Amino acid sequence: MPEKLKKAAFYDSLSKLPNRRVFHKQLQAALNNKKVAVMMVDGWKFKQINDTYGHVTGDAVIVEMGKRIRANVRKQDTVARIGGDEIAILLPNIESQQIAEEIAKRIIQSFTSPFFFNGTCIHMGISIGMTLYPDHTLDMNMLIKYADKALYEAKEVGKNQYKIYRTT
Repeated sequence: MPEKLKKAAFYDSLSKLPNRRVFHKQLQAALNNKKVAVMMVDGWKFKQINDTYGHVTGDAVIVEMGKRIRANVRKQDTVARIGGDEIAILLPNIESQQIAEEIAKRIIQSFTSPFFFNGTCIHMGISIGMTLYPDHTLDMNMLIKYADKALYEAKEVGKNQYKIYRTT
């Protein structure tokens, strides 16, 4: 298989981030670690940005989201574009929930500053849902599901918030 096709099978062509397939593979491998965090990140009012400024600007927002998130995680972490404006983050080998929360706070802080695209000032925001292995579940699919559930709780609270999955 040509290198270009191989790369297309594993990376998102817009953001250049790994795709869902790579994320799942990395998550499966990470489950051998002591503690792992999974975060789901969703853009705040992304549809409104697309509708107001157009899809080219929306694409620029996705690229910027990837850059800001990558700049605030550790080298060994995986940041993957799952679809639309949803990005998944895998934090393998974390020592505690507190470390995951500190990373989430850094990511959120990075979205408080606008960015400029084609002369337009774009204000972005995000919501983050987080779950922990083995604290919340031992099942890979449930980790993703629980992080998604926490994401929707964070979105209900408002822009630039994170929530950790609650087992009760």
